[in-house]
Amino acid sequence: MRHDPDVRPAPNVRPTPNVPPPPRCIRLTFGSDPGSVRQAQEQMLESLRHTRLAEDDISSLQIVVAEVLNNIVEHAHRNRRGGRISMRVLHAGGRSLCAFVDDGAAMPGNRPPDGRPVDPRLNRGALPEGGFGWFLIRRLTDDFRYRRFGGRNHLALRLAGREARSDGASA
Repeated sequence: MRHDPDVRPAPNVRPTPNVPPPPRCIRLTFGSDPGSVRQAQEQMLESLRHTRLAEDDISSLQIVVAEVLNNIVEHAHRNRRGGRISMRVLHAGGRSLCAFVDDGAAMPGNRPPDGRPVDPRLNRGALPEGGFGWFLIRRLTDDFRYRRFGGRNHLALRLAGREARSDGASA
């Protein structure tokens, strides 16, 4: 980056109140192994801490991202090493948009599972293995889209944060 000696900061310039911050985009590409996924999640969290996103919204985003990445590692890549995952998280205007691309196997039937809630009256032995993640993803997101294209899975999610919900903005 070059420094221009003729450009000087303007004196007495302050941020304009009620102007939303510029969008913040996190772009990461990493391996489909648990260690790489954990590092990507930590980098995303650290980056989000520098936004005006509320802690509750950061927590919801963490849950959604963790569930999506866990599903990619366990099901699309079937815990095989060597796969690649790309993740983008954009935060702007009180909303978080997430996009995931991976080179693993397609979702069964080329669509995400329904993610139905589990009957809490069931005893622990009768609970199914898995399936809770998609319930959480569907519950915490306002919209999501999945498609298989070019031998890759493409998943896009939208979460309206507290700021967007309180502004009465449509999701």
